[in-house]
Amino acid sequence: MKKLLVGLAMVSVISISHAVEWAHVTMSNTGISVDVLGGSGEITTDSDNNSIYVGVVRYTSQNNVIRYLREYVYTDDCAMGVGVLQSLNMRGTPAGSSNYVLGGSAVGDSIAQVFCLAYKFTKNSQPSR
Repeated sequence: MKKLLVGLAMVSVISISHAVEWAHVTMSNTGISVDVLGGSGEITTDSDNNSIYVGVVRYTSQNNVIRYLREYVYTDDCAMGVGVLQSLNMRGTPAGSSNYVLGGSAVGDSIAQVFCLAYKFTKNSQPSR
């Protein structure tokens, strides 16, 4: 029985590590690669009960220094096409923000575009109640 449990645990670890997929979003003009963790996005609310779409973003510098952030957009801003991309470190501490314009060429514009599209897709694919 013990061997079976160890074997199942090993299979779980292998499948979890294999399931991590990063989607490349953009490359900054300073050579920083920006990727979003597939499956990390979710619709939730902030502390003021505003609807947000949040996901995990990985920034990789040319020196291979990697920084992970949880970033989010207010879902109401997605419909307007402009807003603020908010960043939190992985402990939930605010790590900055940047204005975005959907369709723009800045890094924040590209991340917000992905999040707003994912929000729209997720919202439209949820069953009606």
